[in-house]
Formats: sequence, structure tokens, C-alpha cells
Amino acid sequence: MDFAPVPALAKIVLLVVGAVVAAVALRGTPARDRHDLWLLVIAGTVVLPLAGLLFPAHFFKVPATWVAITAPRTPRGAVLLGLVWATGAAVAALRLVPGLVAMRRIRARATGLDRPGAAEALATAGRLAGVSRPVTLFVSAAVRVPATWGVRRPVVALPAAAVHWSAERLRLVLLHELLHVRRRDVMVEILLEAVTVVFWFHPAVWLAAGRLRLERERTCDEAVIDTGARASEYCAHLVEIMRAAVHGRGIVVGAGMAAPSTLEYRVRALLHEPRAPEGRRMGRGHLVLRALVFVAGAAAIYGLGMLTPCLHP
Repeated sequence: MDFAPVPALAKIVLLVVGAVVAAVALRGTPARDRHDLWLLVIAGTVVLPLAGLLFPAHFFKVPATWVAITAPRTPRGAVLLGLVWATGAAVAALRLVPGLVAMRRIRARATGLDRPGAAEALATAGRLAGVSRPVTLFVSAAVRVPATWGVRRPVVALPAAAVHWSAERLRLVLLHELLHVRRRDVMVEILLEAVTVVFWFHPAVWLAAGRLRLERERTCDEAVIDTGARASEYCAHLVEIMRAAVHGRGIVVGAGMAAPSTLEYRVRALLHEPRAPEGRRMGRGHLVLRALVFVAGAAAIYGLGMLTPCLHP
């Protein structure tokens, strides 16, 4: 054996490892930079398995003692492998069904937010977030944390306790959720779910999806702070919402504002990590850095894609 390739699944591992290193280098920059980085990685997981059909193969010379990872040599092995993958993908897809059913049930039984200033708070948050299209706002006892969903008809769902929130908490929560609407994060979430269903067996893909979701929430957190909110007060609202959610009986749907798995990291980042003023972060150097990250990531995907999973004995 003279040559052995890097298998497609191993390429994804290399891509994710490279993104981890790049994310460390991007510490101290706006969260949206790391969000875009991980989004590029997720796109790479889709591109890499298809790259062998589009690019010519390149091979590495390795010692003859190395064992190459190859496809099953018999049709029976390929069929068995396909059945295992299909079973896992079906199970991964079925886990989404309860959430989809819950969202339909919540939407059907929810009520509007009946409190003074609700319409004004929604309008103000929409103006600050840059959202001009109609957004449906309602409350439900079945919702534990604020969430948004819907692509064509965006919906913001609040816990029943929102009726008693202070005007400032309501404004900040709506601003956070409407930032998700403006960024069309629901579409990204749909992509993430599809990718994790296909790659249900790949830990690196789940890692990349988790990091993307975390940086998505941090991006909206930072955007809220950039409108003039105090980080300490905003974090206090996050903690209180999470505390109520822990003792609540509802479910977490959509992109929860105070997801338990991300809250501690987000609060610590807002309170303790240095952040440059908005004007500096949007300067020419920042734009150049974002461009370099994008070009480097695209080059990595292209380069790895050329290492097609073939074997020449």
C-alpha cells in the first residue's frame, strides 16, 4: 500500500479542531465573529462529504504499516452500514417531533400579552432591533423561557410571568428575541437540526452545533448591551428568568433566551470579558479580521475537500 487518504469523516474532525483553535484566537472579539466561524464549519460538514464528487483526488504517502479506513468491501457490509445510519437518523429526527407538536399546541392555546405598554415595548424593541415585519407576541404557561420561532410569520412566546415583569425586563427580553428574528436565526437552527440528524453519530458535528448556538445567544446579548443597557442589570434579568424557569412546569421551545446550558458562560462573558466600544469593533481592522476568518475557513474547507476518500493500493 503506497497511498492512504483522509476519510471524509476525519476531515470534519480536522475542520472542527481548526475552528476550536481559531475561536481561541478570536477571544476578545465580538461574538458574531465566532458565530460566523462556527456557521462556516457547519457549512463545511455539508460540503466535505460532497467534495469528492467535485474535486480531483489528492493522496498522502504513508508507511505501509498504516491501515487505511475504507468503505465496506462487500455489498452486504454496505447495506448493513446504511441500515445502521438510517436507523440512527430516524431516531434523531423523531426526537424533534415532541418539540414541533408542543409549539403547535402552545400557539393554538396561547393568549396575547395583556398588560399596559406591551404594544409600545414591542414597537420599541422592533425599532432597536431593526425588525419591520409583523411579529406575533403572546404568553403561555407552557413556555418556561422566552423563545422565538417561525420563518415567514415570526412568533415571540413569553412565560405567563411576563404579565408581572417590569417594563425594563420586558423591553430587554423583547429586544433579545427580535434580534433573533432580524438575524433569521430560526433558519440557522433548522440547518443545525438537519445536519445533526444526518451526522447523528459524529461528536465533532455536535460540538460545532453547540458552539454555534452558544455564540448565537452571546451575539444577541452583546447587541442588547450595545443599545445602552447595563450588563449587570441585563445579567440580573437573565438569572431571574432562569430561576423562574427552573421552578416552572412548562417546556423550553425554540431558541430559549436563558437556556440552562448557556447561562453561566454568557453571564460570565458579559460581566468579566473586556469588550471594545462599538465604534472600534466596527472599524476597518475588525472588518479585515472578519474577512480573514472567512477566507481562511473557506480555504480550509476547499483544501480538505480535495482530499477525497479514495484508496489507491
